Amino acid sequence: MIAIIFYPALAALAAYYFRKYRTTGDREHLKSCGTTVLVAVFFASMGRAIEGVVYPERTWIAYTVLLAGALAGTLLLAAGYEGWRKASALAQGAAFVVVTSLFVSSMPYFRMPVIVSRAHRDCSLAVPGSELKVLNGLSAARKEDLAARLSPALGSGEHFVRLGALYKLAYMPEASLTALPAVIKLLGSSQDTDELEAAAGLLEKMGPPAAAAVPALESRLAGADGRTSAGLEAALKALRPAK
Repeated sequence: MIAIIFYPALAALAAYYFRKYRTTGDREHLKSCGTTVLVAVFFASMGRAIEGVVYPERTWIAYTVLLAGALAGTLLLAAGYEGWRKASALAQGAAFVVVTSLFVSSMPYFRMPVIVSRAHRDCSLAVPGSELKVLNGLSAARKEDLAARLSPALGSGEHFVRLGALYKLAYMPEASLTALPAVIKLLGSSQDTDELEAAAGLLEKMGPPAAAAVPALESRLAGADGRTSAGLEAALKALRPAK
């Protein structure tokens, strides 16, 4: 929604500066136009970088947007200078590409916040009333009702809907027993590491009342890699009654 307003506003501002240059001949307006373009390119590149975290095969789009946009912005900046001062615009453009590339390349380090945010969003759209901001304020009865409505989402054909349902159920583990059969089914069938970790985290919070999931956890632990084995082991420890 913000992008629908933000980018057209920047485009209109850049067009305004360019029109002012055409009217007055003042090169300062070209500099302002070039700067506006670079601002838009920065946010567009970061948006594509975030998308690349969710869909790694699309990471190249962020760099394509950056290079193409930076070229356009730098040419406008350079046109706003005269003589040897054009080198200043080229230096600014080069610095912009380097700094923005560093930001784009750092996005994988923030993978989990991006994934969690996307999962919560998609699941909220699929299950109205499950928005994160309302979960903590629900009564016990309403949490049980919501858990029952989230249970079918665990069988959704959409990865982020399933993942979001697991994350949301983890906010109300005491009410999530109604979703336990769906969690066990997902635990047995999913090949996604994020889903397995989220399911294990939910079961760990549910504790001994979710002991029916122990066989499924043991089965997945047998073939788990280092990334997921710790979470599965923690869930098993929480589900098994203390001796």
